[in-house]
Amino acid sequence: MPTAILNPDVIPGRANRYLMQYTRHVCCQFEQTTKHVSSSKRSKLRFTGCPIRRDITSLPPKADAAARLGLNPLLNTLMVTGASQGAQTVNEAVTSTLATMNLQGWQVLHLSGRAHAEGVRECYRKINVPARVVDFTPAMADVWAVTDLAISRSGASSCAELTACGIASILMPYPFHKDQHQRLNAKVLADAGAAILIDDERDAGKNTAKLKPALELLLFDADRRRAMSQAAKALGKPDAAREVAQVVLGL
Repeated sequence: MPTAILNPDVIPGRANRYLMQYTRHVCCQFEQTTKHVSSSKRSKLRFTGCPIRRDITSLPPKADAAARLGLNPLLNTLMVTGASQGAQTVNEAVTSTLATMNLQGWQVLHLSGRAHAEGVRECYRKINVPARVVDFTPAMADVWAVTDLAISRSGASSCAELTACGIASILMPYPFHKDQHQRLNAKVLADAGAAILIDDERDAGKNTAKLKPALELLLFDADRRRAMSQAAKALGKPDAAREVAQVVLGL
């Protein structure tokens, strides 16, 4: 039976490496995947992008999204996310860094993860930073519509959404994977000028030392954020779902 598989990270995982020998097409997000596939399998690669939900490819007006999220539409928004379950090291790095900074003209939308929400809210109360802490939301179209700068992990879906929406970002890849696939994803964006890559040291003090200069560089340099946004957009493949469907139909 003819088959196709999806490989959304730069480096194929163990299951995909095994399945590649039997499948006809491998739908990839990144052209850099070519470097991590044997020469005999490279002809199977199709650079479709990573499918994302349709609503994310057509964002709502910022004012409407801000109202639904309880944010001020007149302020810039720094969005923080550690993906759906949150990331304690990202939460700690961001709150400890923002405690030492002046965020005039900015507000924070922090997707903390359900297990971390109360602790993150308490941190923002202590440092007196205007922040809306959400444990989890499926309304990512609203989130990206209000985001002027993101601090994020660099899983495949996160990278696909950041680039499709043209979001400037600071990426802190998940540090515990043996193959470091999130770091390789983040490096694609960083090399293109769409993101700043910061290795998560798992220590709040070390992370703060690296995160603070990156934030100081971007928060008050709209031209630089705009250039990063354009670079992200150039990498984006918002029609990936349709492209993958066409590969499947072509079988």
